[in-house]
Amino acid sequence: MELLALCVALNLNDVHADERPGSIEPLCALLGLDMADWWEAGRATYFARVTKDVILGAFTEAAGAEAAARYKGISKGELARVAERDLVGHRWLPAPLRSVQETGPECVESAGSEGSEGSEGSETTV
Repeated sequence: MELLALCVALNLNDVHADERPGSIEPLCALLGLDMADWWEAGRATYFARVTKDVILGAFTEAAGAEAAARYKGISKGELARVAERDLVGHRWLPAPLRSVQETGPECVESAGSEGSEGSEGSETTV
């Protein structure tokens, strides 16, 4: 069974440079896979590695604009610690880990268009 799982995982790579939804999305929806069941943002795993604005955005999405405004004036290190403590159990995920159903197609399209200037024509099809 472990060998079968490895073979499937090696063949279901759905990573795209432009963050567009991939072909694995329908399979994940069919199987009911939700990354929030398997991963939670923590200080060491996420918040210490992103900007203060990204952390405040996580607060806004998970706990509301009031929560984000409350912590706006503290340092990034302290904000990462507070985010780890206060966002536990909210099931918040960064956009790349969310399914298309959670983010909506417009979020995925806008995420894919950010920083893609100059990359037109770089996609190759087989």
